Amino acid sequence: MKDTKTNFITAYAAFLTSNFSRDQEGVIDYTENYRRVEMPFEKTVTKDIPSFERLCDTAAENGINKFLIFTGDALRYETHPEIAREGAWTKAELKKQLDRIRGLGMEPIPMLDFSAAHDIWLGEYSYMVSTPEYYKVCEDLIGEMCDFFGKPSLFWIGLGEENAEAQLKYDYSVVRGDLLFMHDMHFLFDVCRKNGARPWVCCDFYNDFPHLFAKTMPLEKALPKDVLVCDYAARYRYPTQSIISGVKRMPNLEALRDLTAAGYQATPMLSSWRNAWTPESIVDVMKIWATRENVAGFLRCPFIPVRYENLYKLLFEAKNTKKIIERWNGK
Repeated sequence: MKDTKTNFITAYAAFLTSNFSRDQEGVIDYTENYRRVEMPFEKTVTKDIPSFERLCDTAAENGINKFLIFTGDALRYETHPEIAREGAWTKAELKKQLDRIRGLGMEPIPMLDFSAAHDIWLGEYSYMVSTPEYYKVCEDLIGEMCDFFGKPSLFWIGLGEENAEAQLKYDYSVVRGDLLFMHDMHFLFDVCRKNGARPWVCCDFYNDFPHLFAKTMPLEKALPKDVLVCDYAARYRYPTQSIISGVKRMPNLEALRDLTAAGYQATPMLSSWRNAWTPESIVDVMKIWATRENVAGFLRCPFIPVRYENLYKLLFEAKNTKKIIERWNGK
């Protein structure tokens, strides 16, 4: 596995598919007074190469050094071609983009979300969580993607929001119990390591299973120090002082505060998915809360697929990242 003491990470996540939520008609967000956020299941892939290339160019121009690609069901895998939807990218098409990304000075990083809350892209295998068939598919896909991406330094495996609250309005919900979740998470860690990649995981489990760390499994056993952690705080929209004072809770950022203090490296997730100033608020909180030397970077995550109608927002997320890093550095 490559050196885990990487330079400061400025990462951007590009989604080739929007299929990572099980509610096919949309999710009801209770924090917005039942405002419906549409996330329809898409039966065909919208492949927009010009928009993808423009996004890559903009990301590189604004200091991004790790370019994550969530392929989901939008790539025709060799090990499991049955996962791909109609119109999916071929590996030859995506290989051209990976080479282009490297030419722009960024490292392409594979991104697959194995959370049971975000695995609809797995198709029939999403109904087989924690079975022998499921483990084989996960191992096959991680191995194939590591080879395809040229032995990347990192592999983002997700695992966020696997709880009942996040799946309240799903048409099919799966929540692994504490020890089973830990078993499966460690299985994915091991597969990543076997393929030379550092595991990159969401830290929601830290808040989901506090009883586990208190009585059964010490944190250092549950989460090895070589794992890079991130959060799912992209939806929060509270002013910095409200968070610091405790008036408003941000459990995921509180988790990063605790984890960085315990010596774990973290990459807070930033997104304008909820509103434009959420990233600035998160950075300001992390400047106060986090153990600074253990903030390994930031992950920009728009949560919308790359296509022309989304391009303005996608480019905003990329351009704003440069300002965010300057804010973190106190400029």
